[in-house]
Amino acid sequence: PAADAGGLGGPSVAEGLPRAAAQGRADLHAAAGDRGRVQGEHGTGSVSAGRREAAIAMPEDLGAEASAKAARAAHVVRALKAAAAAHERMTARAAVVAETAGVIAAALKQGRTVFAFGNGGSAADAQHIAAEFVGRYEAERRALPAIALTTDTSALTALANDYDFERIFSRQVDALAVEGDCLIAISTSGTSPNIIAAVMTARNRGCKIVGMTGSNGKKLAGLSDACIVVPSDRTARIQEAHITIAHIWCEIIENSIAVK
Repeated sequence: PAADAGGLGGPSVAEGLPRAAAQGRADLHAAAGDRGRVQGEHGTGSVSAGRREAAIAMPEDLGAEASAKAARAAHVVRALKAAAAAHERMTARAAVVAETAGVIAAALKQGRTVFAFGNGGSAADAQHIAAEFVGRYEAERRALPAIALTTDTSALTALANDYDFERIFSRQVDALAVEGDCLIAISTSGTSPNIIAAVMTARNRGCKIVGMTGSNGKKLAGLSDACIVVPSDRTARIQEAHITIAHIWCEIIENSIAVK
């Protein structure tokens, strides 16, 4: 039968297949071993080039990440301290905070409506304040009439389009406010034209004005019956103090209304 393999005396097909398979496996293992070693190195202790590069780069990556985390944490500490400092400075103006709360409480006790308005973040504060009055802050009590002039998108866009952006609040005041109502005008700069225009309209209608502004807000402060002036020129710090003071208003007003 051996002579039948091509007539050359070589192995039969049946005998040749196992040898070929074994040789193929050996070649594959050898190739894999070569790829796993760094060129020019031999033996089982060789380290792949990719692993060596990763081992070298890893300490630098970890160091950069740790530095970034530390920088972010330091930023958080600085921001919290700055916010706390702005709040601490307001303690010297506690009498003004109490005065503004009294103006709002007096209007509500007389059955008047509170209107709140502002731009951007101050618009959100206006909505927040109105929601606390209509719903509740912490105590269960009667609903208090409060409207944020920043929420009616149809009115806002119509007024901005048909008149001017400066009149988006003053026109609403002209339509809704009556003598004795209280307006909470919020402007971190104290100079926003649409805020000043609304305040002027409200004053002409006999409304009370409570202003909320920052250290540069003398114009709004001068037009208000009582005004919160946060001693800071940073918008973020001013807004943070504003909403804290609004919460204090809620506490004072709820206590005054709940006590019979």
